[in-house]
Amino acid sequence: MKKQLKENVPFYSLVVFYGNCKLKDISFVPKGTFVLKSERILEVMNLIIKDNEPVEYTNKKRVVKVLSESVKNGESEIIQKQHVEKIKDMLGKDRVFDK
Repeated sequence: MKKQLKENVPFYSLVVFYGNCKLKDISFVPKGTFVLKSERILEVMNLIIKDNEPVEYTNKKRVVKVLSESVKNGESEIIQKQHVEKIKDMLGKDRVFDK
């Protein structure tokens, strides 16, 4: 998404878990990423707003369009599978031989 906008827009990833799901052992969270339960989303959003300067977007309609397209992408099973594989690769658990 960042590449599509071609603007200096700050991005933050919020990985939100809903309902009675349990967060497993999380050993790596990149800078700018937040892992949270749904009931704490406003707290995290306020933290992001408080700790960062407001940004002027030169093309707000383009930002909204790209965000809307991203939501549609999130509904794609193919993209969901690619995302899971990317996370698995990023964590590299298949390359750890500790036992």
